[in-house]
Amino acid sequence: MTYIIIGIIAIAVIGGISYLIYRRRVARLTGVSEEKAPAVTPELPETAPEVASGAIAEPPETVAEVKVAPPMVAELSSLPEDAKNKLMNAVWYRCENPYCNYTQFLDVHHLVSEAEGGTNKLDNLLVLCSKCHAAADNHEIPEEELRSWIKERTERFKTDLDWPYK
Repeated sequence: MTYIIIGIIAIAVIGGISYLIYRRRVARLTGVSEEKAPAVTPELPETAPEVASGAIAEPPETVAEVKVAPPMVAELSSLPEDAKNKLMNAVWYRCENPYCNYTQFLDVHHLVSEAEGGTNKLDNLLVLCSKCHAAADNHEIPEEELRSWIKERTERFKTDLDWPYK
């Protein structure tokens, strides 16, 4: 009997989470705030007969234009893995965003990319989680704020960092 009750609760929780994820997707695709997102799937116009027959047709004007972020390309870096690990160890394997502190999926971010003339000096590097790294790459976090995190970093180092790139 207990297993049945636990199963019913689990199904209700999973259903609720799925519904919330669905509402977020609808809100993102329609450009409406999550609270005002429709509770049901917005009705899209039926496929035009020209498209069904295989002819090329213009998309209907009633379909909302969806903005899609460009795909993220992994930043190629000359910084070796042991140097990345040394820096991550110095910041206690935490995202350096003071509002995040995530400890998984970390990578080293160059404020000025090497392709644009950036270096592997400590004043150009930040340890960020994948979410904060993507935000920094998309310029959602101002560069001044990223630089302020670097200035505050030295007091958080748990060891005296012997950095090979001066």
